Parts: sequence; structure tokens; C-alpha cells
Amino acid sequence: MWEKLEEHRAKELRDPSASKKDELLRRRKKRGSGPEGEASAAGGPAEISADEAAEQAAVMRSQIHLFWGNMLFERSQVECKLALASWKKNLDTAVERFKLAGASESDISTVLKNHCSNEEAAEGSKQTVESLNTDESATLDLSQKANTDESANHKNDASQA
Repeated sequence: MWEKLEEHRAKELRDPSASKKDELLRRRKKRGSGPEGEASAAGGPAEISADEAAEQAAVMRSQIHLFWGNMLFERSQVECKLALASWKKNLDTAVERFKLAGASESDISTVLKNHCSNEEAAEGSKQTVESLNTDESATLDLSQKANTDESANHKNDASQA
């Protein structure tokens, strides 16, 4: 939808007939921007050149591909963990989207290395969870010991009084 609007705008900027130019100027004046392309007092967007519009469209397209690739990658992670057969297809499509977005090969290989289908990545996350559990139990042990010590101090204070 966004790409169609950008294409339509680019066509108008490239080859508008005289009547279309007048119509564009009238529309711009209605929105509050002047013919010089200044932003309106109401905060309307300033007119930009065709080159700037093309650059913004390219950046937007790249971001769309990147977000789409991220969504597919995360979906493939979930499907892989659920042992669904379609995870590989989604991962491959995600890689295609990353390439279309202009991601570097090193970034793509890092993402693939961190996918849960990679046994090393799966082992690393399992070890991380285990170490977090170990740290958590150690923290609980320390807090229980502190509570026991504190309780003992209160009993000593009460017996001395």
C-alpha cells in the first residue's frame, strides 16, 4: 500500500501536466503549505525533491524487509522449538528478507549461528538457563541464611531484655 502511494507520487513529480501542477498546488495550499514547499504553521510536511523521496522510499523499504525478516526469524525459532516442519522455510525466507534489507553477510551468519536449530546455540542457551538457576538458588540460600541470622539476633535481643 505504501509503495503504491510512493509510486503514484513519484509519477506526479516526474511528469505532471500543467493542470495536474495546478491541482497539486491547490491541494498543497489547502493543507497549508506554500508553493515554495515550506512547512505549514499547522506542522504539515515540507515538500521534498524527487531524489529525497526516492531515498526515503528506499530506506523505508529496507526497514520493512528487516522487520519482516525479524518476524520470520522469530517465528522459525518458535516452530523449531515446537518441532514443526515449517521452521526451515521461514528461516530461509527470513535470510532472503535480510539480504533484501541490505544486511551484511557477517550479520546474517551471526543470526544463523544464534538460531535454536544450531546445536551450539541451543547448548549455550541451556547452559545460560542452568547458570541462572544456579545463581538464583545461591541467592535464595544467602537470603535464607540472612533471615536465619536476623531471626537469631532478634531472639538474642529478646532474651537479654
